[in-house]
Amino acid sequence: MGREATKTGVAAGAREGLVVPVVTDAGSRGRGELWVAGGRVTTAARDGKSSVSDLQGGTFTLSNTGAWRGGLGTSLIRPPEVAIVAFGRIEEKAVVRDGKVLARPVMPLSLPFDHRLIDGDAGLSFAPTVRGFIHDPQQPGA
Repeated sequence: MGREATKTGVAAGAREGLVVPVVTDAGSRGRGELWVAGGRVTTAARDGKSSVSDLQGGTFTLSNTGAWRGGLGTSLIRPPEVAIVAFGRIEEKAVVRDGKVLARPVMPLSLPFDHRLIDGDAGLSFAPTVRGFIHDPQQPGA
């Protein structure tokens, strides 16, 4: 499957419960276009206006456990998905930098993936890539 064929799901709370509408061709879209498309499908889902095709075929899902004030949540992967990334609530925590304890915003990240389809080394190396994009959204490839 090429990047252009990816369908990224975006978890959204709706009246009927949690739904995961998908953004088609997510791998070939730029950041701004992806942001707009994600907003369109989640708004439609929350308003109960998703089409059946908007809710099928996701290969990767983005979730925000921080929305329900959760620190960290691990979601189950729903076929045909191969992975899901969940971002927890950003909270100030004590961290050590250069031997000093400092208060810094910390956001937990969970990235379960299907080992039958994704090599463990490749899957684990993706988490620091996601973290890098969060720290520097302007980096190439973000």
